[in-house]
Amino acid sequence: MRMINGVCDDLGCWVGELPLGCRLCMDGLKTVIFITGLCADRCYYCPISNERRSVDVVYVNEVNLHNPEDFKALELEIIASGSKGAGITGGDPLLVYGRLVKYVARLKRVFGDKFHIHVYTSGTQARTNMFKELSDIGLDEIRFHIVSKDTWRAIEHALKYDMDVVIEVPAIPNSKEWLLSLILKAEELGVEYVNINELEVSESNYEALIMRGFKFDYNGVAVVGSESVALETLRLVDELGVKVNVHYCPSVFKDRYQLRRRLLRRGLRTKYIFEELSDGLVRWIRINKESCRDIINYVLMDMVIDGGGYYLINPKLVSKLSLSGCNGELIEAYPTSGRPYISLTPLNYQTALIIL
Repeated sequence: MRMINGVCDDLGCWVGELPLGCRLCMDGLKTVIFITGLCADRCYYCPISNERRSVDVVYVNEVNLHNPEDFKALELEIIASGSKGAGITGGDPLLVYGRLVKYVARLKRVFGDKFHIHVYTSGTQARTNMFKELSDIGLDEIRFHIVSKDTWRAIEHALKYDMDVVIEVPAIPNSKEWLLSLILKAEELGVEYVNINELEVSESNYEALIMRGFKFDYNGVAVVGSESVALETLRLVDELGVKVNVHYCPSVFKDRYQLRRRLLRRGLRTKYIFEELSDGLVRWIRINKESCRDIINYVLMDMVIDGGGYYLINPKLVSKLSLSGCNGELIEAYPTSGRPYISLTPLNYQTALIIL
């Protein structure tokens, strides 16, 4: 059982082995494809944002594919992120089954058989031919969120085909008996992996969680009691010698590791000459041209980039330049398409301390 001093760290903990999809995710090697917000299930704890919920939209990482068949944008984002696989989520991808098949087939054709693809679904909308077709075109892993008996029927059918079958559910406080019975049933059916996620709090589900009496942790990102029930379940699985690989994934993992490592990889592959990569973010100095005319000499020396109405400077070069009196700012942004700003700090003594 992987635990540090009897507890989990931010990467989570597990009994047995992790699914390959999780291992790639931990290294930031998975592109997230949100293939639709449509879903026939109405889970009160669903954390999907209000902008995406029940709307047929497609996002590839942070890029909105206004045209779902813009395969060039899809592939460019995967290349820019240096991904070795993709996780296709929603909503329920089976509700746009034709689109799902096109995406899986296209990604396998472009990136090869070793490009690992997993899909999330409740299985309630599954037709019997779907799993065979998905397996035939190369789907590597399918993850089921248990919502009804229909999900279990879908799992039994999916187990007939050549792909990893994973069960993935939230750890609802006081649900230890339910979680253990689920794992034992998974063992009986021959399911190899069960993922238990910490119950996440978002802007779209917090009211439903409050109404059911749940309390939030001090960060406001997870429900109190969710982690403890997950760890109790893992200890029971370990003690009983259950032959299922069980993984607990804490809510902080997504931002601290999955997202950060993916952004770092994307930043390394896409940063401009005037950008510096720092802790998964990019930053640069932007100077108003009219306030700093003498800097043109540095442009001619290739130390400064002419960006139209601004000069753009890598922060590493600031100590070598004379910017006294120049009007500008230090910009920090995500290394994603469009470079959305996180902060703008006016160029002054304080900025120099941040840079150095």
